[in-house]
Amino acid sequence: MVQFKTLLGSAAALALSATASPLPFQDGAKAVYFQTNKSPNQIAAVAVHSSGKLGKYTFHPTGGKGGAEVSATGPNAPDALGSQHSVVVYGDYLFTVNAGSNDVSLFSIACENPTDLKLVGTYPVNGGFPNTVAVKGDHVCVGYAGSPSGVSCAEWSPLGVGKFDTIREFDLHQSNPPNASLILVSDAVFVEDESRLLVTARGSAESPGFVATYDVDWAGQVSGKGEISTPAGLNASFGAVPIPRTQLAFVAEPEVGGYILDVASPSKPIATVTVPGQKAICWSALTHKSVTGIFPDAGTNTITQVEIPCGRVIQQWNSTNGNSGQLDFSIDATDKFFALAFSPKDSQARVASINLSGNNFTDIDNKVIAGTDMNSQGFAIYP
Repeated sequence: MVQFKTLLGSAAALALSATASPLPFQDGAKAVYFQTNKSPNQIAAVAVHSSGKLGKYTFHPTGGKGGAEVSATGPNAPDALGSQHSVVVYGDYLFTVNAGSNDVSLFSIACENPTDLKLVGTYPVNGGFPNTVAVKGDHVCVGYAGSPSGVSCAEWSPLGVGKFDTIREFDLHQSNPPNASLILVSDAVFVEDESRLLVTARGSAESPGFVATYDVDWAGQVSGKGEISTPAGLNASFGAVPIPRTQLAFVAEPEVGGYILDVASPSKPIATVTVPGQKAICWSALTHKSVTGIFPDAGTNTITQVEIPCGRVIQQWNSTNGNSGQLDFSIDATDKFFALAFSPKDSQARVASINLSGNNFTDIDNKVIAGTDMNSQGFAIYP
């Protein structure tokens, strides 16, 4: 990594510092992104108007291949990667994993036209089936659901991504592609104060899932040794999001709904969120105007709003956009919700937009993205 650092130079370091923090947001979304998760893989970039209406879209090759977890009936779809944060926007850069070719791609985003992406490069990783990515400062970490399973990290800059360090391996007896009936890594995120990296893994019928936490030092280096815990009473930890100004995380858990975790003390959740009637709550995010938790449901087209940090369900709202439900998603600074979705009418991916501002949620738009299918995965917004 020393050689890579030398190559960055002072100009790259300055550029990185200018884009080092994607928060706080100041404006609403101007573009949203997901990966087609095909072979070859592409990023779909969809323009967003100030009203939340969706505009034109473009496709950008990642240089890698998509992939899918495998169940008894064949490749999983939708939710082929079984994860959150397979596409991440950080400042003016976009990261995505390529699960079928074991690499990660870095794009630059043109701020004046954010559907215009430029591929910086595609970089090999050292785990099997990369399905989630976390970024803080000049470090990027990638989680792996296949063989080997675990997480590894590298330095990055506007010039590219360096060599990944030794994988922090989980003994999950997985394969490539992963067996969906076994334990599967589902997400990786840094907590808000950057002191820890959190990795979630959902369990199987035979073995409970877990969360793994890794200390992060003052230079951003992630410890090679982590703490493995199964939060009491919870088997299927999935998508997670850090709660601002805390060491807490808001975590989706498809067997009950979700929970709130103290990452510094992960063996017992500080609150369990039991969601009535839920079928497939796998992704999580927070509103920005007043911090509340949001869980979409891929199986019921219901959005559940949760009080933070007590975990009380504030309301459940049913969309009338015609989708089977909302999957991976993001929320912009004006509390507009954008999500990858599918309809019972066909197999094409859609992007749904919903206004979550105030107490009365309302549908805004639901756009079909031609040329996509149920392999589509991941979701991120800019800015």
